[in-house]
Amino acid sequence: MVSESMSSLLAFLLLHAPETEYFGIYAAGTRLGYTAVTETPSLLDGKPVVLRHTHLGLKKSSMDEDVWIGQGNHPLKIDFVYRRETGVLKAHARFRGTTVDWDLEQCGKTARRSLPVPKGEVLADPLRVIRDRLVDGRSLTFLEFNSEKGIFNSVTVRRIGPATYREKDRVVSTTLSEVKSGHTALRQFTDGRGALLRTEFPGNGLLQRTSRKAALGL
Repeated sequence: MVSESMSSLLAFLLLHAPETEYFGIYAAGTRLGYTAVTETPSLLDGKPVVLRHTHLGLKKSSMDEDVWIGQGNHPLKIDFVYRRETGVLKAHARFRGTTVDWDLEQCGKTARRSLPVPKGEVLADPLRVIRDRLVDGRSLTFLEFNSEKGIFNSVTVRRIGPATYREKDRVVSTTLSEVKSGHTALRQFTDGRGALLRTEFPGNGLLQRTSRKAALGL
């Protein structure tokens, strides 16, 4: 017998095919690689969640991350794999209220820890903060878990307001936000639906939404 939650999930999947968004990664105009992001309705412990898969492809390394996002943009589970010439690093995190079960696998060894969750709100996705919780001129500070290092980072998102940027021969109208973590500040441009179009990094770095063909360099 199919449960009610599973029936709802199957119905949603039939109506909404998962869509992958592709972004080219550039530094000073030189293409370095790409990233692809896919969000799919899923279940975790029988409860509906959003499963966000991110793939990062560079010349000498690649990364895959799966994040199960629950109600209120809270992370519930993270699987992380980083591949490079020197080997493969895997990390797994499972949030359990006031603690996080964190495993790190590297060079044939596995380290397991139960990490306390610091005071403050732990959120999964800055873009959801910009879209769902902020209006122009407002900001929010929260915690974000780094599954590779097993630490919580403080992140401040400020939604600045309407802005434009030039892409080839056209001007793109967007909403500009600033995302700060540590000493790094990113400028993020989103469309009317809150979807990411462009991220500007310090040092002339750029993440630009594009087609699959352009992102893969085909």
